[in-house]
Amino acid sequence: MSLTIRAVTPEDRGRILEISSKIWEGDDYVHLVLDDWLSHPTSEFVVACWEGRPIAFSFRSTYAPGVSWLQGIRTDPDYQGRGAGRAITEHFIDAARREGARRVGLSTYIDNEASIHIIESYGFVRIAEYVYLESTHETSFDGPGMSVDSVSIDEARAFVMPSASLRAAAGHIPWIWKMLSVEEAWPVIAERVSDWRGVRLSGHLESLIGISPAEDPKDAAFVSFLEGRNEDLIALLRSVQTDLYPARFEFMIPSDGVTEGSVVDLLRAAGCVSWSGFQPDVFHYELALDG
Repeated sequence: MSLTIRAVTPEDRGRILEISSKIWEGDDYVHLVLDDWLSHPTSEFVVACWEGRPIAFSFRSTYAPGVSWLQGIRTDPDYQGRGAGRAITEHFIDAARREGARRVGLSTYIDNEASIHIIESYGFVRIAEYVYLESTHETSFDGPGMSVDSVSIDEARAFVMPSASLRAAAGHIPWIWKMLSVEEAWPVIAERVSDWRGVRLSGHLESLIGISPAEDPKDAAFVSFLEGRNEDLIALLRSVQTDLYPARFEFMIPSDGVTEGSVVDLLRAAGCVSWSGFQPDVFHYELALDG
């Protein structure tokens, strides 16, 4: 019996969706991005096959020169223990090194102990932690009225660069489960985090939100950046909710903010929910390839 790694073909689509349907009790996101992964021009999408049958898959992309990002490492639960996740990880590290990448990054959830064990065994280091939160239909962003302004991408960058959130996230902004370096990938961030709004005091920008609106109002809008005075943040969220009518929000809050009176506390009080008791549960890892 042997394990092989090969590039994904269109014929693998059904099997990939079958494996994905077994992940997170059927709540995996891969079906939402599969078409993009299959057509992405500067990426590598592979399956691990056991006796010719795909049992695992993953996707690797380059979002900035010298930076590879791994995501969607999925193994069919019926084929656990055959080394598929380790084989794919090793394959991608070798590929990134051949391409001259400086580092490889990924994010993973706290419960994914097998994946964490594998990546740490290859030398990946945890550089940041986040609290993943979701709003619900019961979430209420009620508070004092504030004047909310659109913020240009240049002004947003000027606010983000010295922010506590950026320091806590090791210089990255989350876009869904992908952590993007502000220094190296601001054009990518500007494209994907397309709605920036702020509250000003005497003309000075005091608070800022940056989100990726949902393509369908029935889906979640993703909040990549949220920092400022608590009363402003509620007003900013209410403004976005009123204009865009998202079914809900998803947040990835850098965990250095998990203190009394923090953004996490604010969102919890508003009715947002956490998968892990409002504790850090999403981890950003990197492997340095220099030298």
